[in-house]
Amino acid sequence: MSSESERAVLGTLIFKPNYLDSVDIDESLFSTPLNKKVFSLISTIWETDRPEEIPLAVLNDRLMDGTRSDYVGNLTTGLQSYSLDRFTQCVNEVRRAKELRLIAAALDKELRLEVKTGNPDHEAWERIFRKIDALRTIESKGSDPVLRRLSEIDPQPILWAWPNRIPRGKLSLIVGDPGLGKSFLCVDLAARISTGRMWPDLSERSAIGSVLLLTAEDGLADTVVVRAAAAGADLSKLIVLEGITKKGEARTFNLGKDLPILERVIKDTPDLSAIFIDPISAYLGDLDSHKNAEVRGLLAPLSALAERANVSIIGVSHLNKSTASEKAVYRVMGSLSFVAAARACWGVIIDPEDPDQERRLLVPVKTNLSVKPTSLGFRIIDGRLEYESQPVRIDANEAFSSKREDREQRSVAESWLREILQAGPQDVKDIMKQAKSEGVPGSTLYKVCDRLGVIKRRQGFGQFKNSTWELGMREAQ
Repeated sequence: MSSESERAVLGTLIFKPNYLDSVDIDESLFSTPLNKKVFSLISTIWETDRPEEIPLAVLNDRLMDGTRSDYVGNLTTGLQSYSLDRFTQCVNEVRRAKELRLIAAALDKELRLEVKTGNPDHEAWERIFRKIDALRTIESKGSDPVLRRLSEIDPQPILWAWPNRIPRGKLSLIVGDPGLGKSFLCVDLAARISTGRMWPDLSERSAIGSVLLLTAEDGLADTVVVRAAAAGADLSKLIVLEGITKKGEARTFNLGKDLPILERVIKDTPDLSAIFIDPISAYLGDLDSHKNAEVRGLLAPLSALAERANVSIIGVSHLNKSTASEKAVYRVMGSLSFVAAARACWGVIIDPEDPDQERRLLVPVKTNLSVKPTSLGFRIIDGRLEYESQPVRIDANEAFSSKREDREQRSVAESWLREILQAGPQDVKDIMKQAKSEGVPGSTLYKVCDRLGVIKRRQGFGQFKNSTWELGMREAQ
């Protein structure tokens, strides 16, 4: 409790240093030399410059120890509130923890003294027990419940980026197998937000705003910009977070430790409406995406940030290979905590009834805040996404059921293989290796070869045998 409260106090002071004028606090309350030093630096910067926020770069420089920069940055991660009331509560917890340390030290001294004398008398034991009672009292004070009456909370309407589909201030997910157009869908949504265009299912325009893109799989120059332009986006309002630089070295953005940087980006972009993270698995760092506790620990502060900033955060994810469950929510890759944390989850599938396998369906997998949302059909035509005018009536569990799995899996494999072979003949071993890394079953690839008109060639014998696949003339055009 002590270390968490100290971190909350220091993290809040980074964003709200003016609280130093409202609450009596000094460095003696902190338990570690590092926290004492950070507090002292914050106090000095506040007294000298009176900034609205403490610049992290300045704080890091004055610490004069690069190994501590991540620690300072992480002080602001996971803060649920910057309010003065919450700050005061944390300061009181730190103050009680200090009292606890003092009593513990006194108790330790008393015990050592009595043990040294070899035969503590009755009065000595009474003193020890009184100190233990005081210790317990202080410890219980540090665990006060946080209570709030509902009558004290003003009701607020749910705000929407895309009405009844993508809420503002919440985390949402878009899930589906590779190659079905999830990234196209994100670019289309970003384009509508950037220009204030009509939503495909409503006679209502989007509020105009900027959009932040985190994209780990598509090239910016040859894919993202091209698709955004084709979608009619205002490119000046689409911002890409390419990574993080530190002392001249670049690295990938990490949701676990870089939320303070993301919050800074949000504050520096006042009209920011949405953030797309495609795919979310690329920004987890060393976190195990299959462990519920780790995923919850990461998504809770991300969801809190979305709510504080009133920004829609949309993560993109793939599906797992399991067909054992008929529930769509269990098909999302990784821990169930991803779906649990999201207030809306939308699935993208191929319409198994479409003979050309070109029609996609956007189906509601989970919608906590929506009122009976419908599915939507769309196609990707000439490098842009085009919606159908009429809604589609299909249940997500039906759409993701194992009865459709074989047909859908073949369709996904067919699209994937066609894209791979567009570059020319490919070694079958290389194809299978890449397919395994991307979750495309090799057995299914063999099944779709005839449909694609794949030409299979073999050269050599024995250990020198080499097999290649290439598209027939019709598919290659």
